[in-house]
Amino acid sequence: LLTPRPAVVTRPARQPVATPPPGPREAEPPPSLATFNRPSLALAAELEPTPIAPPVASERPPSTTPVPAPLPLATAEPREELRTIEVNFTRRAEPLPPPPEPQSNAPTSYPLAELTAIRRDPPDYPRLAPEGAEGSVDIEMTITEAGNVTDIEVIGYAPPYFSRPATQAVRRWKFQPVIQGGRAVPVRTKVRLTFKG
Repeated sequence: LLTPRPAVVTRPARQPVATPPPGPREAEPPPSLATFNRPSLALAAELEPTPIAPPVASERPPSTTPVPAPLPLATAEPREELRTIEVNFTRRAEPLPPPPEPQSNAPTSYPLAELTAIRRDPPDYPRLAPEGAEGSVDIEMTITEAGNVTDIEVIGYAPPYFSRPATQAVRRWKFQPVIQGGRAVPVRTKVRLTFKG
């Protein structure tokens, strides 16, 4: 008799499965948003206000110090009405006193012909002048209370070789003082000196 031969079944080969290519990764939400959008229970417990205990009444006995009585209010005394009195002062116009006369020692103008000369030497002809040079020098001077000559001033232009000896000669002159009002006063006068070669 022939025994039947058991059939052998072989496992088919495993086919590789095709995997799709990786696509763009989805962005995950930031952890900060997830953390703060839904606070945890522990954080919510910390945010709850802490109950404050009511104040405890003091057991100290009430003070026995007497309270001073309030001071009486000061009442304003009635004031008398002030009366306005108009007073008009009229000042009489009095004439002003005349101003005092100025006492000035400024010399007044005086003609040379009316002066009495004590010493009046003429100037010397200058050696530095050119040969045959001629000219004149006009001088204004002051005769003091003592009769001396001061404040000599040359009027106009004159050559230096004529003006210098002229002022030196006039400075040595002397006159009798001029008396006005019973006292000696200074006067101002003029003189012309002529030089001829």
